[in-house]
Order: sequence, then C-alpha cells, then structure tokens
Amino acid sequence: MLGPLRHSEYRRLVGALAVSVVGAGMWTVVMPMQVLDMRDDARALSVVATCLSTAAVVAALIGGVAADRLPQRRIIIGVQTLNFVCLLAIAPLAVLDRLQLWELALAATVVGMGGGLFAPAFTAYLPTLVPERELMAANGIEGVMRSTLQQAVGPTLAGVLLGAAYPDTGLVIITALYVVSLALLITLRPSRPAPAVASRRGWPWSDVRDGFRVVVRTRWLRWTLAANAVSTFAVAGPVEVLLPYLTQEHFSDGPLAFGAIVAAVGAGSTIGAIAVSSRGLPRRYFSALVLGGAVAMMPLAVLGNVSIFLVMAGSAAVVGVGQGISVVIRATLLQRRVPRESLGRVASADVLATLALLPVSTAVTGALSEVVPMGVIFGVAACLPILAASVAMVAGRLRRDELEHDLR
Repeated sequence: MLGPLRHSEYRRLVGALAVSVVGAGMWTVVMPMQVLDMRDDARALSVVATCLSTAAVVAALIGGVAADRLPQRRIIIGVQTLNFVCLLAIAPLAVLDRLQLWELALAATVVGMGGGLFAPAFTAYLPTLVPERELMAANGIEGVMRSTLQQAVGPTLAGVLLGAAYPDTGLVIITALYVVSLALLITLRPSRPAPAVASRRGWPWSDVRDGFRVVVRTRWLRWTLAANAVSTFAVAGPVEVLLPYLTQEHFSDGPLAFGAIVAAVGAGSTIGAIAVSSRGLPRRYFSALVLGGAVAMMPLAVLGNVSIFLVMAGSAAVVGVGQGISVVIRATLLQRRVPRESLGRVASADVLATLALLPVSTAVTGALSEVVPMGVIFGVAACLPILAASVAMVAGRLRRDELEHDLR
C-alpha cells in the first residue's frame, strides 16, 4: 500500500494534501457552528450549505475540461491559492465579530468552487506521478488521509477548539494550514501532459459535451453515477443541515459532539480504505461499490432517531466504512477503465453527478425540517440509496460487466 511513496513528486503532493485536508475537515465543523453562532436557525445553515454545494456543481462542470486542457498541477495550485485568499479575507472579520452571514455564504461559495475544480484535476494528475499498478495503493493512501485527517482529525480538532473558544479561532487555523499546503504544492515539478491532451484546442463546451457523451454511452458509468447521485441527494441534506442542529439540541457541548461524530465517520472510512486498498480491487467491484455503499448508509436511520452519543458515533462509523471502500474503488475504476485523454472530463462528470443534487438536498432538507420530524427525514435518507442501488445493478447489468472485465 505504501509503494507510491517511493516517488518524490507523489510524496510532495501527499504532504500538501495532508495539510489541506485537515483544514477542510475543520471547515466542516467550523462553518456550521459559525452560522449557528451568528443565527441559531437551521434554515440559515441550509442557505450557506446550498451556496457551497451549488458552487461545487458549477465548478465541476468546467473542472474536467480544465483538467484535460491545462496542466493539472497549475489547477491544483490555483485552487489552494483561492482557498487561502478566501479564508484570509473572512478570518479577521470573524475575530473582530464583524462577519456577516452573506460574507460567510460568499466564502462557502468560493470553497465550493475550489472543491469542484480540484477533484477532476487531482484524479487526472495522479496517473502522471505513479505507475498504473500502484494506482489502487495511491487511491488508498488518499482515502486513508481524507478519512483520517479530513473526517477525523480535522473535525475533532475543530470541536475541541470550538468547545474552548469560538468558531473564529478555527477560521484562523484553517487559513494557516492552507498557506502551508500551498507552499508545498509550489515545489511540485510540472508534468508532461498526454499528447492528445496537449494538442486539444477549440471551444471548451464541446469538451463538456464530449465528456457527458462518454458517460451516457458507457453503461457502467451511467448507472453507477445515477445511483451515486440519488444517494447523495438522500444523505447530504440530513447530514450537513440537520446533524449539526441535532447535536446542538441533544448535547451540552454541541460543537464537540458534532466534531466527534464526524470523526467517527472518518475513523470508519479509514478502516474501509485500508481494507480495500490492502486486499486489492474486489472481483465483484460493482457489487462492492454500488450495493455495499448503499447498505452502509442504513445506520443513518439510527443516527437521526437517538440521542445517545455512543450509538450515534457507532452508526456514523459504519457509514464511514462504506464511504471509505466506495471512494477507493470508484477512483481506481475511473483511472483503470477510462482513457487518459478523457479522464479529466469523466472525473468531472463523476464529481458533478455526486454534487448535482447536493444543493437541492440541502435546500429541500432545510424546508422539510420545518414540517417533517427530523427522525423521519433520516429514515428516508437511509432507505433511498438501497432502492437506487438495486435499480442500477439490474438496469446497468453490472454483475455481468464486472465478471467480463476482470481488473485484478
């Protein structure tokens, strides 16, 4: 699993990513708690979360084209610069208690744009740094880092800081982490693009169309993306909008409890990522990706209907295991089964399918929470992914596909 670390450029990228994802993990706790500190209202939190997710969707639409046309290193550095400047602008306002909700929403929009641009660039950049036989291990390392640092260390650190101080402290630390990550990224040497990528010219929207054409014409891509989109719609809103509110209601130290529950997701995701990357790609990789990922969402029904911390954390950890397995398998499938000259655009479509319904989910969840019990919303969120996965496996003939294309 540690083989890719032999490559110096990959080590630099991993070091920068490690620092950055700690900041991203802190943001998942600091942002909602900053909103609730300013305005104790689930609808206000829904507005900011919707700004972030909408920006990510729009950016993902062009992120793949950029990744196939421009040096991916340049895109990654640009995204991190954007994040740093954005946080540098709002952190002093928060410290001075002059930060307004619209300013935080604008910052969330910028962060969302960065995420939408970063993912396809990173996916397309990785095969230029490590050989194909080590891609599974490299994706596993990324998955472990994201689950450990972004979903566990970052939220826990933010929860501890928010329990002892205020959200503005977290914003200052995130800003410092982003500048360290940026400094490491600048040391990366430019890589040579594939010839087909280097020579591409013409109107960018034709590339967007071509990327979606590849997805629509490729059955396994079409159906796995559809199942993933439905799962995102079902899960994102309750977790991003209602879970911070529930922890505030159930526990005396809401930020710490919320950070710990997010950390439990990260711990589970770490276990899942290590397990799948150590054993290699499963023989029935679509079954593990689509059905396994959907089954892992079922504990959400428990998460939204109990107020016992250990039960909530345990449920979150199970969800994380499924996420960790799914992320590693999905990234490896894209890099193994999609031609490199189209990889950025297909990765962009993958991100877009994941994020497209996210702003709808957060907005709908915020509105529904006014009239529907939160426990019911979490119960529906747990069941929808199973239904979508079952349809995808049958309609997409994914069982036959995984047997006909052995990638082990």
